[in-house]
Amino acid sequence: MEEIIELWKEKNIGEVKFEFMCGGDQMDETYFEFYDKDGEDIEIDEEIENYLNERIYKEVNFYEVTDGSYLGESGTVSITLNEDENDFTFHKDSKFEIIETEKHTIYVGLTEEEYNFLNENVDSIIYDENSLSEEIEYKKDIVITKEKENLIKELINKFIEHNNKISFENTGDEEMDSFNIKTFDDDEDEEKVLTFNENKELRLIVSRKFQHFYDSDDYYFG
Repeated sequence: MEEIIELWKEKNIGEVKFEFMCGGDQMDETYFEFYDKDGEDIEIDEEIENYLNERIYKEVNFYEVTDGSYLGESGTVSITLNEDENDFTFHKDSKFEIIETEKHTIYVGLTEEEYNFLNENVDSIIYDENSLSEEIEYKKDIVITKEKENLIKELINKFIEHNNKISFENTGDEEMDSFNIKTFDDDEDEEKVLTFNENKELRLIVSRKFQHFYDSDDYYFG
């Protein structure tokens, strides 16, 4: 390290910045920028770059592992020389990209024909706005006539109309471009079955995703 420090001083380096993006269980694009003590760009020294590229992963935690809500992290690591301690300091300034889901339970009124069709034939329905398609699980083999096909379309349109009336509290930094409608609750229902109330209204679970960006200092990564 002493040789690197001497080379750092010889090159009159004031700061090195390490730009990074990570997520999806991997480190994505990274690159270094070198600045002199006046803050001007200078040529990258390959020997110093190689040393810092190895050491930075020992000094700084990067959150690469993606799950259902955490998507990734991006930012800058500022590297400077602490001459009193004769060592380098590493300071990360980054943002986490988090997806949060807001879920609502609503009940939709049905015609007698719609109720009978669902109650007798259907186990579950999923509608995804992103794919503009529905996924229906039937209780038994059934022939979908033109009449039944139109009934299903009318049901889906009714679901969408009720979804559009919901006031979502979450705004996020960016709203994701789709919502999801299900006739069951992934978190609470043990089986995918339809639920009706005493008025023969169908229960729907409606969810929408919102994107948030948190400063690394403001977000606890538990």
